[in-house]
Amino acid sequence: MIDKFDDRGAATAAASMNHHQETNPGNMHDDQNISGVLGLISAMLDLRRWMSLAIAFYFCSMNVIVVPVACLCTLGLFLLPLKLISMSLFNRLEHELCRLVNDAWMSAGKYCGLNIVEYGDDITRIANKRALCIVNHLGLLDHFCLMTSFHDKGSLAGKYMWVIFNIWQWNPVGAMWTAHGNFFVYGTGVGDAKRAEILKVFKRHLQKNYWKYNYGWVVMYPEGSRLFLIKKSEQRFCAKEGLVPFKHCTHPRVGAAHAVLQICGPKTEQEEDKSPPVEYIVDVTLGYHRGVVPQFARSLLGIWPFDESGNIAVYYRIHHVKKEWCEDADLFREWLYEQYRKKDQLLAHFYKTGKFLSNADDSNSAHLRGRTVDVSDLRCLLVQIVWLALFYFHFNMWIRPMQKKGPPVHWMQMLFITGHVLDTLSIVCSKCFQLAHWMDCLDKQQTLRPFVYWAQDSGHIYLKVDVKGGKDVDVLVLDGGRSVQFSSFGLPSNSQKECKYAFRLPLYDAVQESPEVTRVDALRVEFRLSKAAPAFWGNGILSRDAQKQAHHWLKFDFEKWTDDPDDQSAGEEANNGDKSAELKKNQYMERLMRELDLEQDKLVLSEQEIMQRVNMLFSSYLFLYNIGMFIFTFYILCSILANYVSTPRAEFLLGFWSANFRSLLIVTVLQSLDALHAFTRLTSAGYKASLIQVSGRLAMLMIINGCPPCWQWSPVFTLILAYLISEQFRYPYYALKTLGISLHVVTWLRYNMWLLLYPLGFFLEGLIMLGSVPFYYESGVYSLRLPNAFNFSYNFGLLLAFFTFTFFPFIGFTLIKHMLKQRKSKMEEMRREEAVKRSREKKKRH
Repeated sequence: MIDKFDDRGAATAAASMNHHQETNPGNMHDDQNISGVLGLISAMLDLRRWMSLAIAFYFCSMNVIVVPVACLCTLGLFLLPLKLISMSLFNRLEHELCRLVNDAWMSAGKYCGLNIVEYGDDITRIANKRALCIVNHLGLLDHFCLMTSFHDKGSLAGKYMWVIFNIWQWNPVGAMWTAHGNFFVYGTGVGDAKRAEILKVFKRHLQKNYWKYNYGWVVMYPEGSRLFLIKKSEQRFCAKEGLVPFKHCTHPRVGAAHAVLQICGPKTEQEEDKSPPVEYIVDVTLGYHRGVVPQFARSLLGIWPFDESGNIAVYYRIHHVKKEWCEDADLFREWLYEQYRKKDQLLAHFYKTGKFLSNADDSNSAHLRGRTVDVSDLRCLLVQIVWLALFYFHFNMWIRPMQKKGPPVHWMQMLFITGHVLDTLSIVCSKCFQLAHWMDCLDKQQTLRPFVYWAQDSGHIYLKVDVKGGKDVDVLVLDGGRSVQFSSFGLPSNSQKECKYAFRLPLYDAVQESPEVTRVDALRVEFRLSKAAPAFWGNGILSRDAQKQAHHWLKFDFEKWTDDPDDQSAGEEANNGDKSAELKKNQYMERLMRELDLEQDKLVLSEQEIMQRVNMLFSSYLFLYNIGMFIFTFYILCSILANYVSTPRAEFLLGFWSANFRSLLIVTVLQSLDALHAFTRLTSAGYKASLIQVSGRLAMLMIINGCPPCWQWSPVFTLILAYLISEQFRYPYYALKTLGISLHVVTWLRYNMWLLLYPLGFFLEGLIMLGSVPFYYESGVYSLRLPNAFNFSYNFGLLLAFFTFTFFPFIGFTLIKHMLKQRKSKMEEMRREEAVKRSREKKKRH
């Protein structure tokens, strides 16, 4: 340990020097040399103090930044997935990680001069057993004294479970303790009912986690808090129960300790060979030199009371758990009170003599010999190397690559990380929709339906398929000859990329299952089907059901057209002589088919027409939405103003909030559709600003509604007016914009009236939040208290105060900056339009 510079020693040396100079003026030169030496020594001692500060800063940085970051990254990225593979392997590695955390703080304690001297029973023999460890609580340093004492006791330092005050959940040590599964209690002064709820949660925690994660010792402070904090409550408790108060400790609370015995003791239903119960109770007595508890901050610098080294005594006494203690809480309470009575006597003697008695009830018994806990310098060095290596690994794997992608992100900009994520998701969704549309179009291109020309005679069906450069032609007869399926690859007329052509025809009657491909060239594919029963099909080649449907791609092949042979029996001469009538017939049929094709094409909408109709539908919806929101907000505003005019002010403010809260909440929830419209790209506005604004208004409504004293405040009434008046300029502008109409007056009001309303709204919001902090802090409304399923608590009043002074000004500044940017862009656009309009008018006049 670094030596301390004593100012009293320096002053004594200086006085001695002055006296020596007065009595021996001839030795002035030697005195100056001596004075220089003393000054040099003083400077060196001050230098060593600065070194002490530097090393303390290193250990604080290690245990506040390096160890928690490396620990949580290792646990979350590498160990937690092992739970799905092997629970025993996860427990083993997690316990080793916890032991490394313990040793990191043990190393800091060694530097600070912490020296643990153990007395009483040797706990090494039960270090790997399950035990309940009860400790008297004197100061913040107690935890680190125990961690140092436990570090060389087998697997104890990796398998302990702490039952501790929840303030330790929110500091670097608590980062690992929370991940390790320790139980955090709400603290003192919570009342009997709350204490009973905490005990229920604690029992469930033990039942769920104690054997699953293979814990060993359960370490707790039954007194509930540090001694100097509960002295008065100890006196009140003893007066109430008729007990004699202790001087150096307090009567313990039995609930948590008995819960451990009740759930994990010998009476547990778990089988001992698989899940051995808690077999021992380890009574630990901590004692500081002369009874003075060192200050935690000064201890980190190696400054101990009375200029003594950090010798701290730890007295152990091991007891076997009795089954009757698990069943009878009163019996266990009597025994525990007796142990704390002996603990008080041990501490009284220790504070006087600096030694522990072998028998607390006999002041003449022999003093115990202490055992100094050996802390290896090599182990401390290795622990520092391991944690630095882990931190370096995680820093280079996860943190540095993120920094290389862009400039460092300020901590307040984390507010908008969610917005950036949502923006990325919206872009991805948009790309997915585009990809789906492209795939749909691609699929349509791959299964194009070609034009098919057909003809027949009494024995065959002739089909000519309009496919250019046909490849891999495949013709199949299906359904017992009742349908034919064709597929081939070819080139469309407007592209050089091959597409798949295919169709399927249900036939009027059966054909043979041996189609014959007769021609494949650069323009077409021809094939022939042989009829199963030779006959001319007078109703065409399609089945009766298929004739009821439109097949615009199926056409007559007039080149191979033949009439029914039965009609030719009327006379070959008459038929041959009436060629002009046959020609008219063919022309009429061809014209009729062209008209049918045109009518069929009219029934199929193009993609452009579909998009136009969809856009018209969305524009109509947006127009109706903006008009509806304008009417809704205008109605609420008129209703509030009418009541304000017709009702005395005091009476109006008394019932203002209860009368209007529901309608204000509904209209604000509906305003969240603005952010949804922007997110889905229905509107061109940015959704992040809309989302922040709507979320802020909803939060303000809930803050006001949860604080009844503020319902009658004038700032609340003024804030609601500011909200509603701003919407009277916004929604008409958006409604006209959906119709493509731009009115100069409406646009000017939209982008200028907010200059008064927005700053006023932000000022009133901050004023209301600050005014409601005392109510939320004292009432606990919206706060989360233990016990709960998450083992987590917070006070909403403190959170609201912190938000008001930190994030709220930044949010207001960001939104106003965003609005100013929009206003500048819009005003410049309006000026350009005015300039163009004036120039056109000048040209018309000239």
